[in-house]
This record gives sequence, C-alpha cells and structure tokens, in this order.
Amino acid sequence: MLLLDDALSELDPDVQGRVLRHVARSGQVFLTTAEPGLPEAGGAAWWDVNGGIVAESMGAAVGRTA
Repeated sequence: MLLLDDALSELDPDVQGRVLRHVARSGQVFLTTAEPGLPEAGGAAWWDVNGGIVAESMGAAVGRTA
C-alpha cells in the first residue's frame, strides 16, 4: 500500500501525469490532493471529500463545480 499526501501540487501537469501512470502500476495507492483537475489515471477510483462528506467522483474532474 502506498500513501501519498498532496504529492502532486508542486508538479507541472506533464510530471503529474507521469507520477499517476507510475503509481497506477504500484498496487493499492491512496493519493490526497487539493488539485481541482488532474490528468486521467485509468483504473482509479476517485473520491471527493467536501465539508466532511465523502462521495464517489467521476474521475479526474475531482473538485469541479456544477
């Protein structure tokens, strides 16, 4: 199990994508981020935590507003 806390915030989008592709092959990974939009990471389950409410999200659009 790999735990990454806000590991992408200081990286440019290309590097974020490379990191996500690499960790996708690393088994079970928990990644927290405050980034509103991340590169697509196939096979990932996304969860949005907002105001203490946890809800399944539809992918890399985590944090998008309606």
